Amino acid sequence: MKKSMIHPTYGQIDYEENVWSGKKSISINGTPLQKISKKEYLLSAGGKAVSVTMRGSAMTGASLSIQNDEIQIVSKPSVLDWILSVFPFLMILVWGNSFQLCSIVPVVGGAIGGALGGFGMVLTVLAIREKNIAIKFLISILATLATFALGSAIAFMILA
Repeated sequence: MKKSMIHPTYGQIDYEENVWSGKKSISINGTPLQKISKKEYLLSAGGKAVSVTMRGSAMTGASLSIQNDEIQIVSKPSVLDWILSVFPFLMILVWGNSFQLCSIVPVVGGAIGGALGGFGMVLTVLAIREKNIAIKFLISILATLATFALGSAIAFMILA
């Protein structure tokens, strides 16, 4: 996930994070910040070094703390975002573990279904942030249907 913003004091802030590995990189005005620890970075500006603290992630909302300034880079997901993102996981959980429902359309459950549902949940929460409510519901429904279709395709391959 890449996010760029213009801050009135610090200028262009570029934030990049790999959601799956957690690797983060931050640059201000094209200059990458030097990583000191997991959450601490060093900004060299005008011959002096300033400590920068990174809080959060792309999933939970990311912010930078530079001296006394708190800069929100990635907005925090709302409660509605979390509720809508759980639907792909719940669909696989309920359908994949019900004998009666799987007799209608087989869907993988267990570890494969859980991993598939978790993958759908992560993608949904990242995709629906900062959108209007109608788009959020549409993305959630499409992600749930895509997760269900993929789970069903895997189940049919296992049965074949």
